[in-house]
Parts: sequence; structure tokens; C-alpha cells
Amino acid sequence: VVRASSHTFEGIPEVWAKMEVYRDAMLTSGELQGRRRAQQKVWMWSLIQENVLWHFQNHPAVRETLPRLEQKVTKGVISPGLAADLLLKAFSDSS
Repeated sequence: VVRASSHTFEGIPEVWAKMEVYRDAMLTSGELQGRRRAQQKVWMWSLIQENVLWHFQNHPAVRETLPRLEQKVTKGVISPGLAADLLLKAFSDSS
């Protein structure tokens, strides 16, 4: 723990020095590179999920069915699971 103040700038050089030591240790051990690779994989899957969700939500059969099913779910007429299954079926049947 290093005491620092952004208001008076007291301790800022010490904080920076600690950060550099930590970065160097992470680079030397290879852990930083490993974390970056894992992070890139997470980013890839996040982009895929966003893209798939966009295509799903903008599919004509889903857009047509979605408001009615959302209303049924919020009124408790059908379960969220059934609504999801029906939307997925609408998507896959007309794709």
C-alpha cells in the first residue's frame, strides 16, 4: 500500500514506481501475456454474442412474434423458457 494524493501529488512517483515493478514482474513471468490471450478470447466471444443477438432480434419472424410473446411472459400466461423456445423455433424455421 502506498499513500498518494492526486490533489497534492504527494506519493505519485512512488505509486508509479510500484506499478512499473508490478508490470515488469508480470511481463517477466509471462502472466500478463497469458491474461491478454484469455482476454482476447473473451472479447471474441462477446463480439460473437452481440452479433448473433442482433441478427436474432432483427430476424423478421422474431420481430413479428416477439411483442406478443413478451406480453404473455409479463402477464404470466407463458413461461420465459417457453417464450424463448418459441422464438428460437420461429428463427430456425424461417432461416
